[in-house]
Amino acid sequence: MIIPQHLTLRAAARRLVLIGVMAVGAMVSAEAQVRYVKAAAPAGGNGLSWATAFNTLEAAITNVPQDGEIWVAAATYKPAVTVPVQTGYVITKRMKIYGGFRGNEGTIQARKGYFLQTILDGDVLGTPFNPSDDASHVIQVLGVPGVTGSAPGVIIDGFQITHGYASTDPVLANKGGGGILSQCSDLDLANCFIRSCCAPNGAGLFFGCTGLQEILPHRLHIKLSEFNSNVADQRGGGIYGKLLKGEVVNTQFLSNTATIEGGGAYLANMALGAESTATFDFTNCTFWYNHADFYGGSFGGGISLGFLINGARSVITNCSMAFNFVNNCQNPSSGQAVFVDSHSIGTINNSILHWNDDPQLPCNPFVSPIGGTPTVNYSQVQGAWTGPGGNNLSVADPLFTNVSVGNLTLVVNLSGTSSPCIDAADYARVPLDNLDVDGDGNFGQLLPIDLAGSARYFNIQAINDTGAPPNPALDMGAYEHP
Repeated sequence: MIIPQHLTLRAAARRLVLIGVMAVGAMVSAEAQVRYVKAAAPAGGNGLSWATAFNTLEAAITNVPQDGEIWVAAATYKPAVTVPVQTGYVITKRMKIYGGFRGNEGTIQARKGYFLQTILDGDVLGTPFNPSDDASHVIQVLGVPGVTGSAPGVIIDGFQITHGYASTDPVLANKGGGGILSQCSDLDLANCFIRSCCAPNGAGLFFGCTGLQEILPHRLHIKLSEFNSNVADQRGGGIYGKLLKGEVVNTQFLSNTATIEGGGAYLANMALGAESTATFDFTNCTFWYNHADFYGGSFGGGISLGFLINGARSVITNCSMAFNFVNNCQNPSSGQAVFVDSHSIGTINNSILHWNDDPQLPCNPFVSPIGGTPTVNYSQVQGAWTGPGGNNLSVADPLFTNVSVGNLTLVVNLSGTSSPCIDAADYARVPLDNLDVDGDGNFGQLLPIDLAGSARYFNIQAINDTGAPPNPALDMGAYEHP
């Protein structure tokens, strides 16, 4: 198996264990109808087995039955060329698409985990970031709601999705989602690495709904994934979401950019009426080196909860945020890491927000890591937090451990046993394992693992516990110190 670059050795070992079990909820039943895809297969296959696999993903999407599954062997796949605009892979019915296979497995659980090598590449003609020949959206999910109380609309699990370029051409209706455009649909993403995509909004993922269906929120679930080096001309370098509910768990946002706001993620316009309490939450996530870069007017380098009609609602729990920044030094409340508009509702629990500023134009202490007035509890906020909430820390150094990945230095854990963020959080604020991230089939327990796949709650006996009773030994941030 190829280990994703951003994982530590400890995380990699845990990940190897998890790969075999994380798709328990997606086991193939006797009634499941599977279509197989292998790039090296000869033309003319019927897709009913690995031996007779389709050699294009388009053929499988066209022929898979409603609620069926598609298994894709590791290779690079590019959507068929269409002129003048590449539409990418278009999904208009319920299905589950799994990548990461060697091409001989009999169960999803037997996947080899070749997620980074199962590539859906929007660079159709070989010139990256050229809107004239790149896919405007690598994947489109259009009008596919799930079944109430049962199946999601679409599952996409186990792919690297790259080089989508949603054009700014005014004649095009869709101006978001270079990687994935999801409209009026319910979508589950797992083990997906969305990289190097461009769009006016939501370069990695644009999720929303328009027209008469813009009444109730659609559901978005993301786990065990990564948004890396995506660029939005306006909002949401990694994710742009409106009218959505759900959560992102155990996911990394690395070096994404938006011009105006929400370098990592931008949320706005949540639901009214019966769904007025719906939230879209982030748990065990890292936000590193994301930025909003419109001089003098950008907000929320990591996350921005913006304003469209009735704002956004989000709970951010056990996240680690560093090296995020805004190009807005003259506005001390623009939020280097997180911005919450006055129409939005944000809560930050058990998180670490430190070293968030522009390395070329240092703003701290003039610009706070947090803009707006979210409620902040049991978190470490550089420069202190005097707004709503309580039991927060303000320390000179949380004692991160640095790991170099290419030209990027990632803060991946807490070092030693002297970090004040160890055993200093509130275990009661950890959410339920709604996405079954550890793959044990138990959705009713508190989220049991951290971003590295280690136990989310681990008490270091040598450290004085300062977290909330009766379980005061939870660490702040996305990782639990061993």
